[in-house]
Amino acid sequence: MRTGKHRRVNRRATSDDASVRNPEGGLRVVPRGMEVAAAHAVSNWTRRYAKRHAFRRINAPGLNDGRLGRVTLYERGDNVLLRWHENGKNASDTIKPSEYDDILSEALLRAAEINRRLESKRRSGAGFTKATVREACEALLASKEASPDCHGPTIKKYRQELSRVVEFAETTPEGRRCKFVHEIDSEWCQGFSRWLDAYLTTRNGGPVTDRNPIGFYSRGQKQGVRRRLANVIEHGMQLDPPLIPRDSRSPVTRDFIGRRVRRANSLSSPPVTAEELATMVPVLDEYALALLAPLFLYGARPSELGYVLIVDYRANDSMLCMLSRPATGYTTKAGVDKYWPVTEPLAACLWPMLVRYTGPILVKRWIHEGRGSPALCAADSSVLALEFNRRRKSEAERLGRPLTKEEVDRLSKRVWTEAGAVAARDVRRELRRAAKKVGLPHIPTPVDCRHLFESQCEEARLADGVIRHLMGHTPQQGDALHSYNHTTVDTLHEQVAILDERRKRLLDALVTRASELAARHRV
Repeated sequence: MRTGKHRRVNRRATSDDASVRNPEGGLRVVPRGMEVAAAHAVSNWTRRYAKRHAFRRINAPGLNDGRLGRVTLYERGDNVLLRWHENGKNASDTIKPSEYDDILSEALLRAAEINRRLESKRRSGAGFTKATVREACEALLASKEASPDCHGPTIKKYRQELSRVVEFAETTPEGRRCKFVHEIDSEWCQGFSRWLDAYLTTRNGGPVTDRNPIGFYSRGQKQGVRRRLANVIEHGMQLDPPLIPRDSRSPVTRDFIGRRVRRANSLSSPPVTAEELATMVPVLDEYALALLAPLFLYGARPSELGYVLIVDYRANDSMLCMLSRPATGYTTKAGVDKYWPVTEPLAACLWPMLVRYTGPILVKRWIHEGRGSPALCAADSSVLALEFNRRRKSEAERLGRPLTKEEVDRLSKRVWTEAGAVAARDVRRELRRAAKKVGLPHIPTPVDCRHLFESQCEEARLADGVIRHLMGHTPQQGDALHSYNHTTVDTLHEQVAILDERRKRLLDALVTRASELAARHRV
């Protein structure tokens, strides 16, 4: 059913209905008493302009549903309209009867001339630069490297997915059939899809181990690789000069990539509950408790926990900040900073880590237990920045070129690791170890804890702006919260206090375990 002023109600005609004749001919059933209004609504605009603005494909000998090659012919009033696609844009031309005696013959001649020009351009390769599939993929990666909004992990993902495209194009008979990227057609794409369905690889592309078994690509991974092929073709058309003629149509259709409908979770429970996390707390030692407390309370990303320095803890307003530090080569996801109110349970859990004067708050277990010292002792943000810049300059001199974003990201991780910062795998290991100790049927992951925290925020009716600050969600384009919302420190504390009332068992377990460990430490 349509809505608005064009709404049409489908129902059977009754004896109380009347018939009103349309200007185009035919009868329309309307309720009794509305004959005049219905006839007036139909005929007011249509009687004046319908014939002038109506489009109709011309069906003449030699035309296939109004099409002659790549040109479509329309009849619009007394004129003939020609439409086609050229240089990446829709083009059109109008033939008027005042200019030619036989406009249909003139339209056919002009359509044939347009088809010859398009075919000549396609065959000669005029207007674009021929490039192999590998060269087109490298051009896309170069554009991402130059983009300020694209960071090292994203480029790494692009490179891994594009390597599958290059591998198919250079190592298989079907792929070698099209040497240049502008020669790729739907048959090549279908062959690539079949090859990708049978491709075997490990989860992270590394060697085969017990935790990294070999297997087929998942549905999402295959969609990602096919989407990169579409990006290569689109980017090749947009370059100047283009690598693919702009008037050609991309062989990578939406059906080839695969439909990916983003739906919200249906009515269901989170993958892990606060009660299950509370049962894990009594088996945690001092180090694991400090490491997992931010994960349990705020759903922190494990890859970001090692980048929080002791100076990021603000004792005056009890806030813990997760900040981007471009000078050290580190940027939070999408450059969004996070702020966590340090409540009494979190402060009790983090206390053993806050006794140091400088450096990362969460460090490796062997550093916390005093079994060794990091290469960069007591490294604050200035020390990390100096070391990062020194190594970056030295590596660029050694290679004789500027570093790529992937190389900068790897260098930054190495500097932070030498400062003792904890890594994501350390967080996952401690979480898995605690779950096995208590015998949970399902071993939770950090993503499961993040799902739980988001669900708890929704249940507590927390404001959207507060959730964005706590979880570090990326603002969407045109997001009013990002543009106009101002969240104060007091608001964060008040909203988290509302949330803590709903997870009292977990908080009590954290406080109790922290007190037991502190008493044991004093003894």
